[in-house]
Amino acid sequence: MVVAHRGRTRSLGAEDRPRAPRAKDRALVPVAGLAAWLATILVLVSALGPSTVAAVSGTAATFEEVFARSEIVVVATVTAAPPSDATFRMTVEQVLKGPATDELTFPSDPRAVELEPGSRIVLLAVDPASLDFRGTVALVVAADGSIDPDGLDGVPATVADLVATYGTPPTSTARPAAPDGGIPWGVVVAVVAAAACALVAGAFAAARRRAGGR
Repeated sequence: MVVAHRGRTRSLGAEDRPRAPRAKDRALVPVAGLAAWLATILVLVSALGPSTVAAVSGTAATFEEVFARSEIVVVATVTAAPPSDATFRMTVEQVLKGPATDELTFPSDPRAVELEPGSRIVLLAVDPASLDFRGTVALVVAADGSIDPDGLDGVPATVADLVATYGTPPTSTARPAAPDGGIPWGVVVAVVAAAACALVAGAFAAARRRAGGR
């Protein structure tokens, strides 16, 4: 092909012509799309599954569900709390779940639940090292032993009822079984992730075989 350029002409060689995408590159385009699709599905499954924190803070959770997902469940009296103190401290009266202890301490955190020194509470915490409101429930106990459910369904009426229903030896760390019908979302996410990796690997291998045969 001959082209004009400021009064001169020259032949347009093969190296000057636009190159068509290589077969290998064309084969990898649908693979990239598949990988993106699988990643999106994995994210959605993770987001839609009722995680531990969501189950604790969600309005649909029941006391039994919160109890099952919590690492620590105690009846305790708050002895110190920010901002007057640098940490949260509480004297433990009864351990219903978690390691046996007489006192609990938690670091100050802007996301921590609000606790008043001197208040008696039933504490349910997903993370034994944090009072993050997204994974913590603190129910106030009145002077007569009654528990304020604070909108949570299935809360025992009194501390005596709580201990009678959920009381375990103070050294016990075993978790009660999840409520019937619960979906093991951690397992679901792991299976989806493994399937996604297998599909992407298979798609890449098939794409390479197709590209090599051309």
